[in-house]
Amino acid sequence: MCDTIFQNPIYMIVPSMNCQASCRYCFGPNVGQTMTLEDAHKTIQYIKWLSETTEQQTIQIALHGGEPLCAGYTVIKALIEGLATAFSGKNLKLSIQSNLWLLNDAYCELFKAHGVTVGTSLDGPKAICDVQRGEGYFEQTMHGIQKLKEAGIKHGVIATFTKQSLYEWETVRSFFQMHQMPFDCHGAVASPVDARESAWHLSPEEYGQLFIGIIDDYQIKANEMKLPVIDRLCRGIYQGENALCTFRHCFGMFLIIDPRGDLYPCQRFIGHPTAKLGNIVDAPNVKTLVSSRAGAQFLERQKAIDENCDICTHLTYCRGGCAFNAMTNGNFLARDYLCEAYRSIFDHLHDMMTCELVSDANINAILSAGPSLEGNPFFREGTYLKSAKGKHPCINSG
Repeated sequence: MCDTIFQNPIYMIVPSMNCQASCRYCFGPNVGQTMTLEDAHKTIQYIKWLSETTEQQTIQIALHGGEPLCAGYTVIKALIEGLATAFSGKNLKLSIQSNLWLLNDAYCELFKAHGVTVGTSLDGPKAICDVQRGEGYFEQTMHGIQKLKEAGIKHGVIATFTKQSLYEWETVRSFFQMHQMPFDCHGAVASPVDARESAWHLSPEEYGQLFIGIIDDYQIKANEMKLPVIDRLCRGIYQGENALCTFRHCFGMFLIIDPRGDLYPCQRFIGHPTAKLGNIVDAPNVKTLVSSRAGAQFLERQKAIDENCDICTHLTYCRGGCAFNAMTNGNFLARDYLCEAYRSIFDHLHDMMTCELVSDANINAILSAGPSLEGNPFFREGTYLKSAKGKHPCINSG
């Protein structure tokens, strides 16, 4: 297993830990260091060197934060142009996750010139979003989204649900549909510095309730919208392995580089010494990353989960949930504190897929067209059956 770790990671560069927003449920601080030009160049060279040692053919690199644009145009330009030069001739995929408050024409030109896809966060209409993310957030991010549209830059949106918006799912979905805005959804989860009784973070019961409601709504609205998180959950059940980092042994899936050049296996662990893998100054190779104290800890957790969850029917596409959430609950080696929520979500999806499998529509499709030649031969008609096979029925799936 160790031989495959960090063989094809998604590199995540954090140019700045600063962020102007004051999202109520954020798991990290919104103040911190910013990457220098010198460190930006060192970061590029380290990624180039490490990817060459593993002979990566596709290089995926995301700029994240904090708020990455807080690093300033000079640093962002140096990173994007430097990466484009370093990986010229390679299949390079660049993206950035930003609140878009600092987006201007110069950034748009830079992103468009290098095919940078953009992700942002918006929790729905102003009345919901500004309560959760701070007054003025909605207007400034919507202004940025409009600039992206005018520039023809591909973008997506993540909406986070909290205790405050738990019952506003249909309002949020209607907002994004009205604006023809592709979006995905997250549930607000606790961080180590927060009390579990937070006014914002979802309890396991609330988390399960939210996503089961979304799943039921999705079956009705699937021809009008696409929710990647639900599609991936379906594919996880279908394939026996989940693509979502929350539900797999994620160690080695990402390699995070913070403004100081410190390396972490996940962006949520930045600043936690026990999760630090090393620093780019020392040019750690894959073996060094895996054999670090933090690496050994992650491997130990994987082993503990496989042993402790071996009787669970969802083990192969859940893997005990998120390691960060487990740490939040005080035991890194244990299951995610949202375990019961995940179990209810997977049980519900499994039941929905089974109902579609024996439905008249699916049986008639099998009788008229014959068994499918791709994957499970009896997955023909149904929202979740199609999602499981990567053939979402949404007419705008584009």
